[in-house]
Amino acid sequence: MSVNFILWVAITGSCAALAAQWVVLRSRYLKGLAQQRARHQQQQQATQQQLEQAKQQIGRLQHDLIRLKVQRKIAREPAKAQQRARAQTPPARHALPADGFADTLPTPQFPHDISPLKQRA
Repeated sequence: MSVNFILWVAITGSCAALAAQWVVLRSRYLKGLAQQRARHQQQQQATQQQLEQAKQQIGRLQHDLIRLKVQRKIAREPAKAQQRARAQTPPARHALPADGFADTLPTPQFPHDISPLKQRA
């Protein structure tokens, strides 16, 4: 065999080995890249789901907060109305005066009350 033929076969074999190596390495790289993209996409989907859940939870919390504010406001309204009613009505005396004698004047609740003595006269 001639030296040229041996060199030609060696160069062709080397090029074929380099091409095969390039194909194998390129396929491994693309496979790894595809796996990495798949993981990234899964992470994005998980993040998106968490974001949607957080938005829903914030919406529920805001709704509950508004409902509580309304309930508190409604609960305050009767209390304010009762306070106004108490302020408008004279206080009732449930205890005897300090000297032990009952009040003999007409009560302010019944200003038009006519005593039995005045009716006879």
